[in-house]
Amino acid sequence: MRDHLPKFASLVGVCVSLMACSAHADSLPANGEGCRLVIAGGALAPETESVWKAFIDGARPEGNIVIIPAASGYPAGSTQSVTETLIKYGWPPSRIAGLPLAVEDDPDTPETDESEWAANVTSPSVREALEGAAAIWFTGGDQARIAKLFGTRDNPAQLLELTDASCAAGAAIGGTSAGAAIMSHPMLRGGDSLPALLGEEDPSKGALQIGAGLGFFRDGIVDQHFGERAREGRLITAILDQNDRSMRIGFGVDENTAMVVSSAGVIDVMGEGHVTIIDARAAVAQRAENGALRAEGLLLHMLARGDSYDTKTRRISPAEWRKSTVGREYVEAAAISGFGMAVPAAGLSEALGEGLVDNSAATFIERLTFPAGRGEQTGLSFSFTQLDQSQGYWGRDDRGIAAYTIANIRLDIRPVSLTLEDLE
Repeated sequence: MRDHLPKFASLVGVCVSLMACSAHADSLPANGEGCRLVIAGGALAPETESVWKAFIDGARPEGNIVIIPAASGYPAGSTQSVTETLIKYGWPPSRIAGLPLAVEDDPDTPETDESEWAANVTSPSVREALEGAAAIWFTGGDQARIAKLFGTRDNPAQLLELTDASCAAGAAIGGTSAGAAIMSHPMLRGGDSLPALLGEEDPSKGALQIGAGLGFFRDGIVDQHFGERAREGRLITAILDQNDRSMRIGFGVDENTAMVVSSAGVIDVMGEGHVTIIDARAAVAQRAENGALRAEGLLLHMLARGDSYDTKTRRISPAEWRKSTVGREYVEAAAISGFGMAVPAAGLSEALGEGLVDNSAATFIERLTFPAGRGEQTGLSFSFTQLDQSQGYWGRDDRGIAAYTIANIRLDIRPVSLTLEDLE
């Protein structure tokens, strides 16, 4: 980082083309006029108090917190884990309801076939629990399993309609991993960055998979496990595929991190990683003959704990403990350009911080990525440019942990070729 450089439960309680959004979507409050969203990027630790407390604090004073384990292959275990965490932060055990909703059997519970729980979508007790919920939490797993039971924003099932009603009444809605993916409409269902950027069409080889989601978050597309799984490329591909330019904005949430969306549409970042925002509303993109993506004029921001972003005004407010780096840069030497084993590894925020907005010797950095293989390969160049309006902020929080906030970096992507052969 900056100052290391030379100078510087068992179950509890009652148990791809996209269509235009249906009229039912218009009945959903815009980011919950009264409904808080807690969107966690996966691997959310029980110790990450700020995120769990944000979810609990958003709950209505009456009703239960309802846990939906439908995405999980281990529904009972997932429910138990969330239950224990909620109790840890003061929520009464008597007001937790783990609903028997699943489509996958749990091998750890041979006495029960949880795949049969799909039939509970018509259970009066399940419907009653959702309708009167204080808050609703979706566990991780496979987001497609949630859609099987709840429907989607295009074709909502009764469970989704009941969840919408609870949201409109002020119940918080939260989820992690798959439970974050379902928050947007469209919804990312699978795929990897490099195959998506290179135009791969076979899902078994990492092609982008996108479909309809539950659509509680209406200001863009959500992705999760973001930095840890290098998902920038698949999110960029997904947002550029949208015909509606207002939806060409993506929110990538790192693990053990959450974006907490208020009723006014303000996102507060909590947890240990970053929320990466990629804005392609003004970008121009096309595919080369071999399918590789060329995109110009994307805008990138990276927010960390304590930062906020207003989805209406697009204004970024850094945490009070971070100070501006532009004009008082800490680094005075351009970073080594390259990739692979002989080049120091750096996460994107560090690369853009120490390499660009906190570096007086650079206004441009480039990163290359290629598939493995001999001979001529098509890869991609990612070019990051510091603009007049670009900003960087750096500082340590009350725990002594440092992080960058980065705003308004231009990103361009272009196909390139590389030939690999042994030299004599």
